[in-house]
Amino acid sequence: MSNIRVDSKGDGFTSISNNFIDFYMGDANGDFVKVYLYLLRACSEGKEIEIASIADSMGCTEKDVCRAVRYWIGKDLVELRHGELGELIGITLLSPKIREVSRVRDDLSLDTIGVSISVSGKKVSEESEESYEETPSAPRKKTPTAEQLSALQTDDNIANLIIEANVYCKRNITQKDVNTLIYIYDQLGFSFDLCEYLLEYCAMIGKTSFSYIEAVAKNWYENSITTRDEAEEFSVRYFGLYSRIMKELGLSSKRQVPAPVEREYIDKWYGKYGFSDVIIIEACRRAVMKNPSGSPFAYVDGILTDWYNAGVKTLSDVEKKDESHKTKAAAKKTASKAPSRANDFPQTDMSDKLKEIENFYLSKVDQDD
Repeated sequence: MSNIRVDSKGDGFTSISNNFIDFYMGDANGDFVKVYLYLLRACSEGKEIEIASIADSMGCTEKDVCRAVRYWIGKDLVELRHGELGELIGITLLSPKIREVSRVRDDLSLDTIGVSISVSGKKVSEESEESYEETPSAPRKKTPTAEQLSALQTDDNIANLIIEANVYCKRNITQKDVNTLIYIYDQLGFSFDLCEYLLEYCAMIGKTSFSYIEAVAKNWYENSITTRDEAEEFSVRYFGLYSRIMKELGLSSKRQVPAPVEREYIDKWYGKYGFSDVIIIEACRRAVMKNPSGSPFAYVDGILTDWYNAGVKTLSDVEKKDESHKTKAAAKKTASKAPSRANDFPQTDMSDKLKEIENFYLSKVDQDD
């Protein structure tokens, strides 16, 4: 298929909207943000693109790109354009606003991979802007009333999930845990199959507290994961990161899976810090070069914490930080070589002074004799 030109409508998208930064970017997965920014660039340049090319440029899979586009469709920042036969022919970028939206799950299927698409931008009408209001990415958990709880616990799926939770967690879960399970099933809209895999996954990685299970569920929700297959693929990618880290640190010959304390480090880098795989692997490589015999995870954590505090997001940011460090180091080295006040006098003058003092004391000795 021939490439399709990328154009824009209205004001275009040559810069990032402040509303996107203020109300959308912070809640989104880092890869989703990268895909959105790539679309903005394509729109502003009239660039012809393919989903495969986005995946290659962003260092992610084609499924990740599709999932990202679905996510932004759900946020009303993107809409798809189809041809007469229903084929995908383009993507339109909408003006970022704060509004209540429903998640769109099926607008972009993997059948569209490989086709060239055009990206355009347009404003949302003023009439629709009036109805916008801020909502969280995942609905806030509400404690069910006694009546609701009674009704929900008669649901066979809930009853079976409670039994499975007892097995996976190796304990009888509390009523608070049950409320969290109901929140995931009822408010987040997870299917029984997805809830079941959620419990299985958390048990597999040794995290069976329901606060952690809820956090994973919200993360999947915000990544538009709606099926067991999508969750498994997402998990494989995450464990793939484990494997790559162990390999980069030279530990894969001993073991493939990091220890619990090491997984806590990785969870922090990937979850709290929000670093991409590329940034984490770069930190691992530097740790091995600079501290080959030390504690690798602690050293990597030191590098990534420093980058996080410095606002590093990309490899380009890392390079800029390196250059800044080199400049400061060079300036410090130059300053250390600068002459001190004691050395401000020419060497010859200082030598003459010492000679005069020596002669003075010698003359005094002769007089005494």
